[in-house]
Amino acid sequence: MLKLETVSARYGMFSAIQNVSIEVGQGEFISIIGPNGAGKTTLFRTISGTLPISSGKITFEGVDLATVAAARRAHMGIAHVPEGRQVFTDLTVEENLLVGSGAVNGRGQVRENFDSVYTLFPILAERRTQLAGTLSGGQQQMLAIGRGLISSPRLLMLDEPSMGVAPTLVDLIFDTIRKLHQEHGITVLIVEQRAIEAIEACDRGYVLSSGGITAAGTRGELLANPQIRSAYLGA
Repeated sequence: MLKLETVSARYGMFSAIQNVSIEVGQGEFISIIGPNGAGKTTLFRTISGTLPISSGKITFEGVDLATVAAARRAHMGIAHVPEGRQVFTDLTVEENLLVGSGAVNGRGQVRENFDSVYTLFPILAERRTQLAGTLSGGQQQMLAIGRGLISSPRLLMLDEPSMGVAPTLVDLIFDTIRKLHQEHGITVLIVEQRAIEAIEACDRGYVLSSGGITAAGTRGELLANPQIRSAYLGA
């Protein structure tokens, strides 16, 4: 579904990622872990098109994304839930979700997707007329995920969904992401500092460090890797 081939990107003269190659198959749950500053958010920005690549190639379902404007990638089925949630604080919950519905064709499907999001996150249904800026961090993260789901994505990209979320809600959010993958068949690509949750949820994963891929494998292989266990799992 998604393939990155020796992708590099930079901010001015600073090289943020170098020669990164990853693949995400349809229906897979892929996790990318790594420390702060490793280039995880940069990687997502290259996929969603908000940062151009300096070399390499990114394809989505066989289409070279270099030929697709960032604003059109959501219409292809790519939903990017950014780091820090970035909800519109002066809009209501429902208005935020409406922003995400722009890539959906047909009013009937929009209504159906709203119902699905409200079923998945009942608290959003309860607070649909409340300003997003008055929600807790965890509720804002639910809203950000819901806004991504409104567009009926084929690929859901989640950038640090646990960031700024109370520990009591982190498990709920990860359980919801697993449910989306297992019960709804959504392909998931997640970058996350909470390595144990990310690895235990994934089919396969990659380790990104200092802008490059340093390890890759299945869930079992990553959990058994002594270097990964020492560096990221506290074992």
